[in-house]
Amino acid sequence: MKTANLPKIKDFLPAVILYKKLGGNIRIMLDNDAHTATLAEHRNGARRGFTHMLYY
Repeated sequence: MKTANLPKIKDFLPAVILYKKLGGNIRIMLDNDAHTATLAEHRNGARRGFTHMLYY
């Protein structure tokens, strides 16, 4: 993981840590806030059911 705000954090793999903590039988996906907000809006929000979406 690379962060602009916390440049000293290196080789930190939160998905691996979560996977192990949760028993290793769950799918873990991590992304930035803009991508996850867009995905949530498309799946559950006002754009639900649309094939294409532009989020800005």
